[in-house]
Order: sequence, then C-alpha cells, then structure tokens
Amino acid sequence: MRNIGRCLTLSLFVATWIAGALRAQSKGALELFQGGIISTRITIASLGANAFSGVFPGIGGGFSQFSPGPESVRWNPVGLAYVKRSQLYSEWVPPLRLGARQINLQNQLNSQLRSALAPYMQNGESAFRDVHLQHRLLLDGGQGSYAAVLRTRNFTLGASINSPTRLKTNLGVSGMKFRAVTQSGSGGTQIRLLAILSGTASLEFDLSSISLAMGRRLGSRFAVGMAFDSYASSLTISGFLQPQAQVSTGSEAYAFNDPTARYVNRLQASAMGAFTGEGGRWRLGFGYRPHPAVAVDLAVFFPAQIDFVGRLRYEYDQIRAFDLDPNNDRPFFDANQLLEDNFTGTHPRFTLVDALRLQLPATLAVAASVGWGKAVLSFSYVDYRQPASLTFRYQFGGDSTAVSGQGSGRLFFGAKRAFFVNFGVSWAQLRFGAFQVTGGSEWRDQPAQTPFSTWGPLLGLSGGGPLPYLSRFRLDYDISIGLTTFIRFGTSFYF
Repeated sequence: MRNIGRCLTLSLFVATWIAGALRAQSKGALELFQGGIISTRITIASLGANAFSGVFPGIGGGFSQFSPGPESVRWNPVGLAYVKRSQLYSEWVPPLRLGARQINLQNQLNSQLRSALAPYMQNGESAFRDVHLQHRLLLDGGQGSYAAVLRTRNFTLGASINSPTRLKTNLGVSGMKFRAVTQSGSGGTQIRLLAILSGTASLEFDLSSISLAMGRRLGSRFAVGMAFDSYASSLTISGFLQPQAQVSTGSEAYAFNDPTARYVNRLQASAMGAFTGEGGRWRLGFGYRPHPAVAVDLAVFFPAQIDFVGRLRYEYDQIRAFDLDPNNDRPFFDANQLLEDNFTGTHPRFTLVDALRLQLPATLAVAASVGWGKAVLSFSYVDYRQPASLTFRYQFGGDSTAVSGQGSGRLFFGAKRAFFVNFGVSWAQLRFGAFQVTGGSEWRDQPAQTPFSTWGPLLGLSGGGPLPYLSRFRLDYDISIGLTTFIRFGTSFYF
C-alpha cells in the first residue's frame, strides 16, 4: 500500500515539475534546488496489512491444528474441524503512533535527491538545500474483528466481520523551490525560471470484508475446511498544486497566474477521483494428523479480484519550455520555446485513469507441528504466486499543442515468500522467521521494472488462556513485527 499512495500522490503533483530537472539534457541547468517542507501523515487500520500479506499467524499460536479457534475463520479454515466448543470472539487493538524520531526518512530522502540532481546543477553540492520531512505514521486502535463459531455434531461453522484495511495518506508541500537557467536564442541573455511549489494531496483506501467458513473431520486422521471472503472497497484521491513562478531576463520579469495577461498563463495542477468495487475469494484448508502429537496443515488462498467503478481526472498546465520526455534530444529547459510562448504561456493537459482493478495474490501455505505435553513446535512456509497489484487504463491529451494517446499500467507491491517458526506453550509462544517483499511497476509495451526486492524479519510473541475463576472466558494476545506490526488482544466466550 505504500507504493500505491506514493505513485498516486507524489508522482501526480511534485514530479510533474521536478522531473524536468532529473532528465536534464545538454542545454539548461539547475542553479538551485531548495527542498522546503514536506509534511506527511499516514494512517493505517490496525489489522490492515493482513488482507495483503496473507501471513496471519493468529492469536494463540498460529496455523496449527493444535491451536484452533475463531481465527481459523479468516486464516486456515481446517482449524474449525478441531474446535471443541462453540464460541464468540472479539478483538481490541491499542493505538500506536510513530513520529520522525522513530522513522527517520529525511536523511535518506535528501541523500537520494542530492545524488540524482548533482549532474545537472552548476554549483554542485552548494546549490542543494535539504528537504525538511515532517512525517507521522499512525496505527488506528479500537475494536477489531468479531467472529462466531458454532460446533455441531457433524461439522463446525464460522463467520467473522473482519477489521477493515484502511490507508489514509495526507501530503503537504510548501516552500519547495528550484531555479533553472538557460540561454536566449541569440546565446547572450540568460533566462531564469524560479518556481516555489505548494500544494496538498490525499488518498483514502478502504477494504472491508466478511468471511464464512466450515470445517469437518474425516475420520481420525484427516480434516478439511472451506471459506469464502467477500470484499467491498473504495478509493478516493484529491489534490491541488499551484506554484508561485516567474521568468526573468535580466531587468525584466514575467509572472505566471497574472490576471492582467492577455494569453493563457495559468499554472496549476489538480486531481480528483473516486472508485468503488466488490470482489471475493475462496480458501481451502487440509489437515492430516498421523499421530496425536503430530500435525500437518495446508492452506490454499485463491486469488481475489476487485473491479472498481469510477474515474480519476488529473489536470495540469504545462510549460512547453520544460521537456519531460527523456526519449528525444530536446533540452529540458529551452529558451526558444519559452520565447515562442511569450515567457509565461502555458498549455492545458489532462490524464484520465479508469478500469481500476485490485488483485490479491493466490497463496499456498504449509505447516508441520509437533507437540509434547503442553508444548508445541511448528514450522510454517508461505508462498505467494505474485504480489498484490493495481492495474489501470489511462488516456492523456490537452489543447492543440498536446499529443493524445492511451495506455495501461500496473503497480505491484507485496510479499513473495515467508517462513516462520512458533514454539512454546499455549500461554506464550515465540515466533521468528523472515519474509521477502517486492514492488515495482509495469507499463504497456515496456518490461516490468522492479525498483526493490528485500528481506525482512518476522518476530512475535503470542498466547493466551482462560481467565481465573471465569472458565467460559479466554484472553489472548499477539505482538507481531514483520509484514504486519501490531499489538492485539482477543476475548472469547464459550457456550
């Protein structure tokens, strides 16, 4: 989800102006880049990432038949076959807030910007001023999922209302400044463009789901489970950017957005879009217990597809003197084009995005567990056939100076594989392992680009048991770090 937010907010607004500098050719140069302030606030629902990762070890010990419970409804449904009592379950998550001290991205951002801009700046390091990044990551707390499990003589039924996946990203840019310089057509006068960028952008994504599941024993050694997840989702994007900009030629200066001008000189960018969609997927679980103290579990998640209805419209005004196409030989800041457009002439452009589709990957997970006394040791491996992806279709055009066309793209981000080990007793089990995550983009007629693929740790502590003197109630907890980073508490009531 971070990749989707980054591509649909930052790239739509800020990159429209900075991309010209990054693709500088032989003519024209940057005299100054001043980072200004970028303020970001990212809010994630408490259990949000579970919908995409598929690694959900569960309160009380995970994936094994030895720890069945309400979490089997939304994870491996074969666990329902081993539930001994009907029960109701609810979950609570405390809020968590991480600020700049806990997530220090400012130095990394400035280092990457400085490295990318250095070849195109006349004064090198001295012409670069750091970006001041003010960022906060908030994990929403509050009531989480609800589940009910009904055990009958022949099978066990389960249903859950799952904690929604929510991502809210708010981006604000102020005081970001750059100054570009080029020579006039005669090669004498230097012409400068100074722009100060300010604007806001927001993205809100919501994915809610309910699950229905059933589990049944087949003799003393085998068990099967089946579940269906129904999804409903929405995506809203909005933003506005209006730079303060002017062109100067020695003693003369020309300002954009001048209300007295007689030609088009508006300079701004805006985006607005809303999408809604529905989808679903099946999950199958298989269990094998060759010995009362040995269990093998298998879960198959079929892929989910959510087709959205809606449209995003992105409008901006282009300075043709800036060439943003790296596939030609034109200079990135062209004085001749600037003169042709009367210094501050701009040209309207638009991009429409529709046919949005969210795809959650097919997943195969297997676990082997061994118990002795009250202790359990289990090993789980999860393989993702492909990362979660967002595909879309786009059209672009503008006034008579624009090139019209259409295309399609795909953004992908998610886990590739993961493995972890659980060991301990019912009231305290340690979990450790690792996961591989990848992300990138793919555009029509171009090969897929994977900007990163990395490994990370999976760590956790979980467990639980009945409350003293209240045998019908059980309290569970889970602390997870990895593909999901949350603290959760669950309460069960047995019939």
